[in-house]
Amino acid sequence: MSRDNEVIFYTDGRHSNVYIYEPPMDKRLYTAPIDELVDLGIDTISYAVGDCRVLLYDTKVGERWGHNLRRTNHIIWYRAALNVMQFVEDGNDPLQVVCDRAHELGFTFIPSLLLGMQHQEPAEINDCRCSDFCFEHPEYQIGPEPDFRQARWDDPARFSYAIPEVRQNRLDVIGELVSSYDTDGIELNLIDYAPFLARREIPEHTQTFTDFVGDVRRLCDTAAKQQNRPKRLIVRAAASLAGCKAIGIDLEGMIGDEMVDTVIAMTPHSTGQMEQHPASVAELVQATNGKSVKIVRGISTGVNHDAFRMAPREMLVAQVANGYDAGAQGVFFSTYYPNGY
Repeated sequence: MSRDNEVIFYTDGRHSNVYIYEPPMDKRLYTAPIDELVDLGIDTISYAVGDCRVLLYDTKVGERWGHNLRRTNHIIWYRAALNVMQFVEDGNDPLQVVCDRAHELGFTFIPSLLLGMQHQEPAEINDCRCSDFCFEHPEYQIGPEPDFRQARWDDPARFSYAIPEVRQNRLDVIGELVSSYDTDGIELNLIDYAPFLARREIPEHTQTFTDFVGDVRRLCDTAAKQQNRPKRLIVRAAASLAGCKAIGIDLEGMIGDEMVDTVIAMTPHSTGQMEQHPASVAELVQATNGKSVKIVRGISTGVNHDAFRMAPREMLVAQVANGYDAGAQGVFFSTYYPNGY
């Protein structure tokens, strides 16, 4: 474990777990993504709890992966649905099992939540990650925005966080993750599936999204008092204050108000596979002066080089060294997926 700088490792709970095992899975297999991290110098595990619309644990407020499945278009997605269904029916909660195992092994355990919500048309055949909430509300999708050139990269089917019902849907899940489980907080992924507002809504509703993060802060604080354990609020965001503001995320304001505890500074690039200039990390570090907010430097493990798909050790160490030199107080390893699915 690191004494001064935190090492956070992201595991998504799918690619190295429910995708690769045929059901039935037992506790030993469910905790394999935790056990494989022992003695690697990792302090904190960021564990994805689902894929945007649906969740991979015994949620009481959200929707479980595959709960409304009729027919599937891929065996991998079906395998995940069968595994979580069988594990829950056997009397287990997948999230509680991995959380307990992480704590048993001395890790800090943070559930990671993707905020993207997208409309899908109901169909006989789907990918198992379908939500009735998203089926039933096509009116919540942002739609095409041809008047905004930058919107050509956006998903027009995504839901807008300017809509109270969309925000409340996510707040219900976040409240469950921090109050119904002995987790150590929550990570909000603010980089994948962004922007969370329509481009036309950004001037009016950037503050609305900030208020949403403030609501998450209050949920964390309430749960911390109830459980008598710290509940950190971590956000994963692009390492550019201006870039975040341009898509409706006032990261500078969140830092200034100490609304968040930790910012994971990711490369501000659409592929997520390019080395970021240390100046982008330094900008965020500068914004934390006099504040109790930690900047953790996110590094990419995927490079898609002609010679190799995953970054070799030398590249990873170089990224970490550049981040520490820029003032980061930790490192975040992302995009770890084994070969195959």
